[in-house]
Amino acid sequence: MEIRTRLRQIRKTLGLTQVEFAALAGVQANALVLYEAGKRTPRSPFFAKLNELGIDVNYILYGTGEIRYAEKLSEDEERFIRNLRSMHPDAAKTIGLAVTAMSTVRHSQDAGFEEVAPKELQPDDGERDATNS
Repeated sequence: MEIRTRLRQIRKTLGLTQVEFAALAGVQANALVLYEAGKRTPRSPFFAKLNELGIDVNYILYGTGEIRYAEKLSEDEERFIRNLRSMHPDAAKTIGLAVTAMSTVRHSQDAGFEEVAPKELQPDDGERDATNS
């Protein structure tokens, strides 16, 4: 597989048009069209920008690595991850379960129905009575 094919594959995996992907990569859309057609070879600033965006440039250039795109984390997200990594593994697992449960509830509410948290995250009867009073 050629660079042009892998470049198109990554763009499509991200669900972006050529115009959108070009804007992210800091080039004109017509340049990206030429890259994907194999009529022009991208220069290093293009690949540097893709790398900044978290796109695996090794995959595009050599076919090694993986198709990936990592959005830059906010300061709060970075702090959360640092704190999570410094926790005892059992505490980190509990936090992971809580985050999953909250995400599930949020997505369920967005879809128009409620969902009960996983059993291990539900308060026991004593805790439930205290919160309902």
